[in-house]
Amino acid sequence: MLLLFLSIAMAEPQFTNLEKGEPAPFKGRLFNDEGVAELIAKKHLSEAMCKAVVDKSVEVATAKVTYGCDVAIAEHEMLIRNLKTENEFLKKSSTKNKWVIPLATSAGGIAVGVGVTAVWVLANGR
Repeated sequence: MLLLFLSIAMAEPQFTNLEKGEPAPFKGRLFNDEGVAELIAKKHLSEAMCKAVVDKSVEVATAKVTYGCDVAIAEHEMLIRNLKTENEFLKKSSTKNKWVIPLATSAGGIAVGVGVTAVWVLANGR
């Protein structure tokens, strides 16, 4: 069956113009001018429909990809904003506490010094 279709597809096209009443010089189909025009019109319509389907498919695929990229970009921008906010918070937190450790150390040192002195004074009675 496939060979039959291939042989038909590979056959040389034949055509001729006939006048009414003339016998056809080969076996085949006979179309009047309107029939030929309809075949040509159907061919062009089929091509246009195929192009429209392909164009629509491309547009839909492009829209899906664009949407996916837009969502990914928005998510990354939101993540960047959150990280910047967190970074600013951590910077502010670290600058607020820079004096706490030295102050606590100094206060602790003073307290220990006062305590040791008090114990020495009490122990030695002076």
